[in-house]
Amino acid sequence: MTDFSKVNIHCSSIASIVNNGNKLTPKKLYEKSVNFKEYWQQRYDLIEESKRSQKKSLNILDKIAFHTNKIAELEPFKEDEPLSPGARTHLKKVYGYSKYGKWCAASDKGTQYTNKGTLAEQSSIELMSKVRGILFEKNEERVANDYLTGIPDVFLGESILQAEYVVDVKTSWDIETFLSNLGKPLNPLYWWQLQGYLAITGARVGEVAYCLVNTPESILNNEKYRLKERMDIVTEQDPKYLLAEQQLVNNMTFDDMDEKDRVIRFLVERDDAAIEKIYKKVGECRKYLAEIEELHKQGVFLAKEPVEPEEIEEEVENIEEI
Repeated sequence: MTDFSKVNIHCSSIASIVNNGNKLTPKKLYEKSVNFKEYWQQRYDLIEESKRSQKKSLNILDKIAFHTNKIAELEPFKEDEPLSPGARTHLKKVYGYSKYGKWCAASDKGTQYTNKGTLAEQSSIELMSKVRGILFEKNEERVANDYLTGIPDVFLGESILQAEYVVDVKTSWDIETFLSNLGKPLNPLYWWQLQGYLAITGARVGEVAYCLVNTPESILNNEKYRLKERMDIVTEQDPKYLLAEQQLVNNMTFDDMDEKDRVIRFLVERDDAAIEKIYKKVGECRKYLAEIEELHKQGVFLAKEPVEPEEIEEEVENIEEI
């Protein structure tokens, strides 16, 4: 038996374990019934005494009774937040790494987008330093507490464990992906990741910084090669190719833009309630990792007729009919 009680979740994976998607948790179902019961009770209290024996009034009483029973049924579980199907899928990856030290082989190859983020990270940090007038340096130290682990990109403070400010740098692929961040909330995945960094460093505030920097030469050359393949040219001196190559280079290099126009920042304040939620979820994750190991040991399963995915039962109320 493997001891999963000390397994830490990577900060970049927090959103995968806390997100319930559209699933109604016991707490949400409980609150839903409380609200419905209050609504129907208010409706019933407004009915004249002489009309309380009528069918519509009795229907309202049935609804009040239904939600009263539902509240009592959910009361012991109202603080539970079961792991979502997405979290369970992610934890099977965590299990493979925690028990065997192996992960998806394809993830090591990366994509041109993730590879740019890796290769151009230092350029993004240098751009941040120029725009902010602060000398930022890349952090290489992994930090962990009893629940989480991660490597914040940049921090300000005497040490990573005495950080006053943390920065997570995101290198955008092109101007479209960069500008798409304007006028909309920060990606929840990154908000939760920052909460993790704030938790393990002790900092009270940080930011996610989207940076637009030149595409590294190796990736740019790959894109030029792909352009040649698409255009099926005979010679690189083909005028159409030369024009297309010029446009490609223009779209993947950004030194002609003002430096301050190439950084978009989202400030993130520490949310202690969210961090406590994360810690609680990590506890559930560790329990599920042990369940995965038991399933793995079992190894043989009886296949059944495929069924539609199970859906959360929701009560549908048509208030206008009453």
